Amino acid sequence: MAPGAELYAVKVLDQYGGGRISDVIEGIEWAVQNEMDIISMSLGTTQYSQALSDSSANAYNTGILLVASAGNNGDGNLSTNDVMYPAKLDSVIAISAIDQNNMAMSWSADGSEVELAAPGVGIYSTWLDGGYYSMSGTSMAVPFVSGVAALMMQDNADASPDEVRAAMAYNAIDLGVQGRDNVYGFGLVQAIGN
Repeated sequence: MAPGAELYAVKVLDQYGGGRISDVIEGIEWAVQNEMDIISMSLGTTQYSQALSDSSANAYNTGILLVASAGNNGDGNLSTNDVMYPAKLDSVIAISAIDQNNMAMSWSADGSEVELAAPGVGIYSTWLDGGYYSMSGTSMAVPFVSGVAALMMQDNADASPDEVRAAMAYNAIDLGVQGRDNVYGFGLVQAIGN
């Protein structure tokens, strides 16, 4: 999506997708120390951590954009908030998943923190041992938003996280009820380049 971007794999989870919050924090700190521009996190937990909040805020304040999956624990009830951490944090962009018809999935977490929606159903991508596989989830939606952010930063290297966030919100295609909502956020992320 952003051909000029360099990708770094910072492994914070084990082979089964489990891990500790302290490992995620170490990954965020590595990204800060190595002057990354974007942290893309296809992971989440229901457990609040002040240390994770502080680490994420520090990364954001140093100029790193953080993007994370809202979670796949949605209950379809709009009166509850299902968004997981770190996506639930103010310093992180929370991403929900939509299908090919731009409809939110019932399992996609919803809540006031959801900022953008992206494709997350039947996403065909790389898999183990050099193979390919189709998967669904908010974890599949996150890379679309991270890629759009990278494309924007590629076009404007001086853009701050706040500016990129605002531009993605402004350019999103509004879905659901008019304006920002708890399901789609500002809407479907769009790759708008110069």
